[in-house]
Amino acid sequence: MGAVARKHSHFFASGGEFGSLDWLGGQVDDGQYTLVGGNAVRIGSVTFHYQLKDANTLALSPLLTKAMMRTALAHPKDFSDALWAISVAYPGHTWTRVDCRGWC
Repeated sequence: MGAVARKHSHFFASGGEFGSLDWLGGQVDDGQYTLVGGNAVRIGSVTFHYQLKDANTLALSPLLTKAMMRTALAHPKDFSDALWAISVAYPGHTWTRVDCRGWC
């Protein structure tokens, strides 16, 4: 059987908090973010380039280091920063600001 599609959202709060909410609105991921340059944001220990396509559309692209990739490839079934970063940014997809607590 396949997975059931579920909407979830992410948020960036003004105090530097980052998080994810599940389809019921429960928080399932949390951390801190910091703007680290013209178009870069660090969430936890991972840096992402970001682009605002328009006022309501955000694209993220993780900056994966060689060390992050080595760790992920050495233990592909384990949680890693690289795996998390790719799942957050999901290449080729954008986040859309909606009437929820953040970006979906």
